[in-house]
Amino acid sequence: MQVWPVPSHTEARTDARAVRPRAAQAPDLVAALIGCIARPDFATRALTELNGALPVAWWTVYRVFDDQPPRLCAQASHAAPDIALDCWRIYRNGVYRDDTHFAQACEHARHDEHGVRGTVMTHCLAGDFGTAHREQIYAAHSLSERLSIVSADRGGAGVGSGSGSGNCGLLAINLYRHRAQPRFDAGELDTVLGFAGSLLAVVQRHLELSAERLPAAQRLQQLCPQLTQREQAVCERLLRGLTFDGVAADLGVSATSVKTYRNRAFARLGIHHRNELFGLVVD
Repeated sequence: MQVWPVPSHTEARTDARAVRPRAAQAPDLVAALIGCIARPDFATRALTELNGALPVAWWTVYRVFDDQPPRLCAQASHAAPDIALDCWRIYRNGVYRDDTHFAQACEHARHDEHGVRGTVMTHCLAGDFGTAHREQIYAAHSLSERLSIVSADRGGAGVGSGSGSGNCGLLAINLYRHRAQPRFDAGELDTVLGFAGSLLAVVQRHLELSAERLPAAQRLQQLCPQLTQREQAVCERLLRGLTFDGVAADLGVSATSVKTYRNRAFARLGIHHRNELFGLVVD
């Protein structure tokens, strides 16, 4: 595994890497990424914008904890088989326990003058992972490498973490390539390093805005006390823009079960479509 500290915005302006020709795309890319914030299709749109700078087959955003399984925040594929959720289920069901790369990244993370952990970028090839991880995810789904932006998570405990602890853990933004694609070269690594801080800020802001909708989602319980805990959980995630498969992966149930809970909740609320659910929250 290779590890690099991600420069702050000030450092990026004075770092020679930030003015290389390939990195010159970053300002337009960052503006496009900002335009994706708070959209229901954030993950898909943002990945499309990233592919304007360099090829990325899949990406995932998830939170990593010391004392509980990781939590998926976003995922999408681009011009590649849509296997991100299948890989996520395998990862969350136990493979994550052998993925020590994020903990190692933590050890390498720099600290600022206030002692705050910095952000790092890590690059792992398929061969860097343990046997189960490599065979069940990388070999089985034709992934070749993972480029990750890893930072202390400033909002994990507030977004349905399911834990009473204050441990927010880490936020990981992961970019993957398919075996048919060339490996990330030195220029591409510099390009990602140049916009990594901005991409992290965009993802964090999107997640914060999603979290701000959760209190509004809880108003559904006031509107309809008959909603079960599971029905409310499904509605909350639909409000955050997750697909049926995304909700299923986050809750550890099947997509069919998600549709059943959705239908029951909508029947109790007297609505038929997702936009009506948003309408209830806004009103």
